[in-house]
Amino acid sequence: MDKSSPVLIISRTDNIGDVVLTLPLCGALLKKYHGAKILFLAKDYVRPILDACEHINSFISWDNLKSLKGNEQVDFLRDIHADAIIHVFPNPEVARLAYKAKIPLRIGTSHRAYHWLYCNKLPSFTRKNSPLHEAQLNFKLAAPLGISSIPSLDELKTAYGLTRIPPLNDKSILDSGKFNLILHPKSRGSAREWDWDNWNHLANLLPAGQFKLFVTGTEEEGKEIRKNLLASHPGITDLTGKFNLSELIAFIASADGLVAASTGPLH
Repeated sequence: MDKSSPVLIISRTDNIGDVVLTLPLCGALLKKYHGAKILFLAKDYVRPILDACEHINSFISWDNLKSLKGNEQVDFLRDIHADAIIHVFPNPEVARLAYKAKIPLRIGTSHRAYHWLYCNKLPSFTRKNSPLHEAQLNFKLAAPLGISSIPSLDELKTAYGLTRIPPLNDKSILDSGKFNLILHPKSRGSAREWDWDNWNHLANLLPAGQFKLFVTGTEEEGKEIRKNLLASHPGITDLTGKFNLSELIAFIASADGLVAASTGPLH
């Protein structure tokens, strides 16, 4: 790309963990194009993650965009005057709209048939059985933008740009004299989960004099958690259903540790 200050749309209309793993790519694009403007197209519920990331200049609501009428959708995208869009998460509707909006550079994996209709750059790689981490594989899509190197896992550790973490409103919930550990047992079916015997065994292993335990999750998950974990461990602080995503981000950042499945909060 010839422009030194391009407007780039990153499209990732799936879930929290996947959005987090795309943030290093956004940082790399800013490093490559110092004056770039990074716009992230995503679902409303993940916006607090993007608001916390220094790599993101602006948020585009997929919920709002898909609620518009057909011509309004195209006009909305065209008025952004984007130079490129990267379909990190393949979404046929987003790909079609970007094509109709005539975004000049439209990048999507060659492994989706509809990308052959709507994209003009088609990097070919497979995620299945790849030795690379998901966050590394995302960089394959940036090859048409001149990014050829893939960061190591060590380099990725400091590449997320989550420097705008909201403050924790009530710090008194934490115990400064103990290790504040969050247990997040459920994943809404997105990952393999420990059974309740393992969670109860872990709670038994942690001395109450050294650890303050919290459990987080949705209110619906809380019903199962109270039945299968808190009934045997009433000393664990139940925070299920108590936090929105911004508040959960602030709480995780303030705690000392987190035990969870491979789900959004862990990412």
